Amino acid sequence: MLNVVSTLFFIHRGLTIEQVFYLAIAFSVVNIALEVPSSYLADRWGRKKTIVLAITLLALEKVIYFTADSYTAMLFALGSYAAAFALFTGTDDALVYDTTRELGEENQSVKELGRYYSAQRFAKIVTPLVGALIAQHLLDWQFNIIIAIDLFAVAIALYSAFKLVEPYHHMDAFKQKQGILVDAFNLVRTDPVLIRTIISRTLIFIASFLVWRVHQLYFVDRGVLIVFVGIGMCLIQSIAFWLTRRLTERKSVAVVKEINRLNLWFTVFLIVFVVVSVIAPNPWFLLLLFVMFNSVEPVRWPLYSELYNKRSFSFNRATTLSLSNLIKCFFDIPLLFFGAWLVSQESVYLFAFAALLAIISVVLFRVPRHAIPATT
Repeated sequence: MLNVVSTLFFIHRGLTIEQVFYLAIAFSVVNIALEVPSSYLADRWGRKKTIVLAITLLALEKVIYFTADSYTAMLFALGSYAAAFALFTGTDDALVYDTTRELGEENQSVKELGRYYSAQRFAKIVTPLVGALIAQHLLDWQFNIIIAIDLFAVAIALYSAFKLVEPYHHMDAFKQKQGILVDAFNLVRTDPVLIRTIISRTLIFIASFLVWRVHQLYFVDRGVLIVFVGIGMCLIQSIAFWLTRRLTERKSVAVVKEINRLNLWFTVFLIVFVVVSVIAPNPWFLLLLFVMFNSVEPVRWPLYSELYNKRSFSFNRATTLSLSNLIKCFFDIPLLFFGAWLVSQESVYLFAFAALLAIISVVLFRVPRHAIPATT
């Protein structure tokens, strides 16, 4: 629930908008440090145990937020969250994918990944509005209520994680002997299609994140009540949920074609958003456009996950998937630094930069048709 007012929460606790972006950079730095070791841990120690550890770190983040009132305290909280994110990244996808394989339903993997990613959106269809209603006056006790609700949700997650059943890792003795981590690095290093795909996903994600990070302050400053911002987030989750299920429930999904199509739609909507913000900045129309391009972006996630899975091996799948996030983090740091400087000048400059990243992704890093091999 805190996400719907997170930027406003940070500013309320004494941070500047530039420092909010610096927190995102710190998040990426922690991810770079822990991303690969954490997923190596998932491949060697077990996905279930790794997920339990991640949820425990999420609980620590929420506890810190109750009293955090400085940039340093927020760094500790975000560091805990970043470590949890690193533990999760690739681990959840690998667990879902290997489960379908163990059940003899590998050809249904994109469908199951679609169900998993859309399920993440289900509760968020309602919670942003509830969070916005609770924190509509942006008072400290209201923020603490939201944090308490989030902490309760983390407790439920931890209970659920203990009930997970971990699938068998399809180990290849020779491949395992070479070393899980080395093999995963070699796969990314020698696979230009995988690198191209990772960059195409990363640039559009960062473009979306740049606008998302500042949108709460941007709309509230222009007279839009935080409740309506919450309604916008509910619409994003609703549309993303519906589109993800509709797309991945098909008997046959042209993964590469759909990725490129979604990337194009995202870019078009974002370009229109930038043009309108310059020519006729009506906040309500801009909020509608914000909903449109942010509804498209998460629909890509199960499709990219399916593509990554098809280009990796079961025994090192979590590590390989997390290497893709590691590359994203390397992009994050310079781009978010530049974004922090732009937002200190004018929000429109940040929006234009985000649109440029999306255009580069669509034009220069279009996913090739042969990205998914005939056999895996």
